[in-house]
Amino acid sequence: MIRQTIDAREKRLAKAGELAKLLPLGEDEDEWDRIISRQFHVARDKDLQEPYWTDEIRYALEENRAAHDTHIRKRRKLAEHMTDIVRKEKAMAAKERRERKRRDNSSGIDS
Repeated sequence: MIRQTIDAREKRLAKAGELAKLLPLGEDEDEWDRIISRQFHVARDKDLQEPYWTDEIRYALEENRAAHDTHIRKRRKLAEHMTDIVRKEKAMAAKERRERKRRDNSSGIDS
């Protein structure tokens, strides 16, 4: 489970790094599209809602960040749940020790 968690985290971080490296290329592509539009008097078709290259890269980065944040929240919740279980088990063990000691004392056995 721990290895899978580490592998998933590393994949998300690697993907974020790769996407970040693509931003300059996206900016170049967006600039090229603007040059072509000016040169040939072609306006972007707003009805098509064609995204810019950088918009898509930023969207992918945001999705990656959201997935990471979701994973962190789930891991935190699991850790809190596991801590709660350990706390309850310790309390139960202490109660059992007290009951055993009381039982042993009432039967005259020294421990």
